[in-house]
Amino acid sequence: MKPNEHDDGQGPTLIHDVLARVIVATRTSLQKFKHNDAGTQEEKDQLFSLLAGLEGALLLGLSIGQIGTKQNQPLDNLEA
Repeated sequence: MKPNEHDDGQGPTLIHDVLARVIVATRTSLQKFKHNDAGTQEEKDQLFSLLAGLEGALLLGLSIGQIGTKQNQPLDNLEA
């Protein structure tokens, strides 16, 4: 890979790669809902599960990002 304004040429870090994969998988699943929406309770439950997984991944990414930027702050003071 060649370096560019967004990347040093080494590719994404492990956490960035994992978060990107979660977001892409969630987007793909949500597109299926858009095209096959029947409004059933099962679909609603699946949607809530997808959104909870996406929220968890984003919060994990934000928390890890705070650890990297707030190295001198105790971990119990990090924002969620």
